[in-house]
Order: sequence, then structure tokens, then C-alpha cells
Amino acid sequence: MMRYNRKLTQKEEEKKDGLSKHLKRKGKALDNAVEQFNDEIARLWESVETAIEEYNKALEKSKSFADEMVCKREEVYEKSSPRWRESPEADTFTAWLREWQNYLNTIEDVPLDCPEHDTSATVASINKAFDALPHEIEDPNPTEEVLIFKGRRVVGTTRRRV
Repeated sequence: MMRYNRKLTQKEEEKKDGLSKHLKRKGKALDNAVEQFNDEIARLWESVETAIEEYNKALEKSKSFADEMVCKREEVYEKSSPRWRESPEADTFTAWLREWQNYLNTIEDVPLDCPEHDTSATVASINKAFDALPHEIEDPNPTEEVLIFKGRRVVGTTRRRV
């Protein structure tokens, strides 16, 4: 049977405490760096956001134009004769019309979501997990000390499983 300490030694406890403090300091530094990073992204994001808004305005104009073209062409198609609708020219016409309709159905505005990074929850979770590491190994066969009596006199002790 291999012998080992069930509890951390004083030196090991001190090292663990030191590492815990070190992790917390480095985690705070990381959180501060990420916060600065996010502040810089937010500052830079303003010009991106303006560009996206301008693009989306132009996109709305293109969609409005496409919608106008589709409506006009659908009206022409609806007014056409059944004979023309069966012609190769009508096939070309409807293929063209479908492309414009697909454009309208698939084009969406560019989203205005600014990316942001956050490590504080991860750092806090890691620090908490490290701090929660057990200081001793639980005995799989716990025992308790029992006094041995002879009459009213204690004559010794023994250990028994709980």
C-alpha cells in the first residue's frame, strides 16, 4: 500500500494560495486588456456603423427599384395573351423576372451588430475552479476513534469504520 499525505502540506497550501492570487492578478490584467480592446473596437465601430447605414440606404434604393421593375413586368405578363405566354420570348421574359424576384427575396440589410469580446466570465470561472480544488483527499473508509472501557475506566482507544 502506497502512503501519501491526505492533506496539503503547509508549503503546498502557501503555494496554492500564491498561485490563486497570481491567477487573480493576471485575470484582472486580461480583463483590463480586453476592456481596452473593446473600447477601441467601439471607437472604430462608429465609422463602420456609418458605412453600414449608408450601404443599407443604398440597398433599400436598389430593392425599391427592383420591386418597381418586377411589378411593371408582372403587369405586362398578366396583360399578355395566353398565346404569347407559351412562346420562347415569354420563357426568356419569365426567367428574367424570376432573377429579379429572387434578388428581392434573398437580399437583406447588413446587420449592425458590433463584435465584442468578454473574458471576465471565463477568467472568473477558472479562478473559482482553482480555488475550489480540495485541500485533502477524502478517506474512502472513514473511521472514528472509540474509547475502550473496563468498568468506568477508559483503558484504551481503537478505531472503527463509520
